[in-house]
Amino acid sequence: MAKVKSGHQEIIGETLAKLWLFEQGWDPYDRFLDRYKVDFVLRTQKASAPVYRDIQVKFRSLHPPCKWMKPMFSVHTGIRLGKDDFKDHRPELFVVVVLRTKSQPYQTDYFTFPSKWFRERIQEAPFYKKNVSKIVSFAKAATADNWFILKQRKKFLQVNVETCLNIDSYRNNAALLGQ
Repeated sequence: MAKVKSGHQEIIGETLAKLWLFEQGWDPYDRFLDRYKVDFVLRTQKASAPVYRDIQVKFRSLHPPCKWMKPMFSVHTGIRLGKDDFKDHRPELFVVVVLRTKSQPYQTDYFTFPSKWFRERIQEAPFYKKNVSKIVSFAKAATADNWFILKQRKKFLQVNVETCLNIDSYRNNAALLGQ
């Protein structure tokens, strides 16, 4: 596949998320400014009243794992975030993480997280830079179709509750927006 220069990566992630969410029954609306950690607003009709959700998108490309990770994971990536990101979470704010490999751009995984839940994962995440930013690392299991958030940056030998958090219930699950 030839290397193609494309637009700003955040715009690609937001566009992919909008298409996916539209297919799930939500109508995306752009915002003029990215205020309050909101990239776009979703609207749908429930019973007789409209329902709105604010969406912040995080888009990352997946990469082959480093040597020590290869027995456990097939791909991984990390999102650097400020330690205070999503401090002002609210029930209608959701984080949609869009992950895909460059070699298979049409095989995309979407993770829908309530902002409070995502904020808690940021607080648990290891520091990337001392007391400045944190890194939330995502990895797909090597032998199964399971996804994890890594709880540490240090090497580990097995996937368990101390090293990884299973996030399969958030994968391709736009129904979480309706809760």
